[in-house]
Amino acid sequence: MRLKRLSLSVVILSIAATSFSFGQTRFRSGIFLHHSTGACIWGPNGGQVSVPAEIAKYNLLHSFPASDSVKMAETWWPSGNDNEWANWHIIFDNGDSSNDIRPFLASYPLIMIKSCFPSSSMSGIGSSADSLNPTIKSVANYKWHWRSLVSVMKGRPKNFFVIWTNAPLVAGATNASEAALSNAFCRWAKDTLAVGLDPSVGPFPKNIFVFDFFHLLAGVDGMLPLQLATNSTDSHPNAAATALVAPQLAKQVFDAALAYEALTDLLPIQFASFIVQKYGTNSIQLTWTTVSEINNYGFYVQVSPNEKDWANVGELVHGHGTTLTPQEYSVTLPVADGSRWVRLMQVDLDGTRTLYDPQLIQMGPPAQFALEQNYPNPFNPSTTIRYGLRARSNVRLTMFNSVGQEVATLVNEIQEEGYHDLHFNGSRLASGVYFYRIQAGDYVATKKLLLMK
Repeated sequence: MRLKRLSLSVVILSIAATSFSFGQTRFRSGIFLHHSTGACIWGPNGGQVSVPAEIAKYNLLHSFPASDSVKMAETWWPSGNDNEWANWHIIFDNGDSSNDIRPFLASYPLIMIKSCFPSSSMSGIGSSADSLNPTIKSVANYKWHWRSLVSVMKGRPKNFFVIWTNAPLVAGATNASEAALSNAFCRWAKDTLAVGLDPSVGPFPKNIFVFDFFHLLAGVDGMLPLQLATNSTDSHPNAAATALVAPQLAKQVFDAALAYEALTDLLPIQFASFIVQKYGTNSIQLTWTTVSEINNYGFYVQVSPNEKDWANVGELVHGHGTTLTPQEYSVTLPVADGSRWVRLMQVDLDGTRTLYDPQLIQMGPPAQFALEQNYPNPFNPSTTIRYGLRARSNVRLTMFNSVGQEVATLVNEIQEEGYHDLHFNGSRLASGVYFYRIQAGDYVATKKLLLMK
C-alpha cells in the first residue's frame, strides 16, 4: 500500500529558524577531553610512543590522503580538578555552566572522554538509593552515570563518542576490595552494556564505543602493575603504559569511528535539508526534504525542554516507503512558550527507529531586545548568532575584527518582532577574535566571538 505524505501549506508570521544540511557524514576529526592520566597516554610521556604518532601511522596504513585523514586534538577539560563520572553526568545534562560540552559537540564529530584513576577508589556495590548522593563511588552509581551518558549520546547521532573505562590504581594507592569493584564495573561496561545486554539500556547505540582502558593495564588483581606506573604510590601511567595503550587506542577508536561512518551511509533516510522555524508565537513549522528513503514508515516530531526528556508532538507524518525520488515534508504543531529542543524520530516499516540531531528554538515573543552569545563559540567555520526584537525594528548587524575594522554586514533591513537566527560562515576569514554589533532602534549591543581554524 502506498503511504501518504502529510504536507501543510502555511504562512510564516514570525520566524526564528534553525536549519542544517545533510551531506556525507564523516567521523574523522575528534577531540580528546581529559586530565592527567589522559595526558600521560597521549604521550610521548618520556618515551618514543604517542597517540599523535600512532594516528599518523594509521593514516599511512590506510593510505588516507590529507583530505580523508583521521585526526584528533586534545585538551585538559573539564576545568578544575574533577573529571569523575558524577561530573560527566552533570556536564552531559548541561548542568555545569562553567563546563559547557555543546561547543565541542558542534565543532567535533568525534568526542572522547575519560575519568582519571581516582574513579577506581570505589566504595561498594551500592544500590539505586546511592543516586541521592551522586558522588558516591559505588558500582550502582557508576552504572547510573553511564546509563545517563549513553542516553544523551544516543540522541546525538551526528556525533561519535568514545568513553574510557576506569584507570587502575597501583597497590600502594588502593586495596583488594576497591580493585575488585573497579574490575567488576569495567567488565560490565565492556561485556554487558557495550554488547547490548544491559536491561536498562538495551541495544547499545552504534554511535558510542567503549574503550576498555582498565583491562589493557590492570593485572589479574585489578591493580596497575608497578612496571606500568610512575612509582609505587603514583598511579599515573608511565612510558611503558603509553607504548602499550597508544597504538591500540588509535586503532580501536578510528576503526570504530569509520565503521559508524560507513553505517551512516546506509541509514534509511538521506536528508537534503531540515528546517525548524517559529509559526506565530505558539507553534513551530518543520520542513524537511529527503534525497532517498528505504522502508520508511514515517516520522514523529519530538520536543524536549532540556534535550533529555522527549515527547512526541502531533501524529505520525507518513513516509514514502522506498523511493529514490526527493520528497518534501512540512508540518505545523503547537508548542509551549520557552526554549524547546525539537528533533525528528524516523520509523522503519519493521519498527526500527532512528533519531536525528535536535535543534533549539525559542518560543513566545521576546520581552526585550537582546543579543545572545553566538553558538558554538569558539567556532570553525560556522556559528549561529541569535537576537530578539521586542518590536518591529530597523536592524543593522555588523562584524568587526580585533582592531575595529568592519569585515561584514550581516543584516541591514527592517525585521519583525521575535527571535532571529543568523548563520554565519567564517571560512573566508582568518582565525582570531572578532566582534559582532547589533543596532535595533535605540538598542545597541556588542559581543565577542572566536574563530579557530
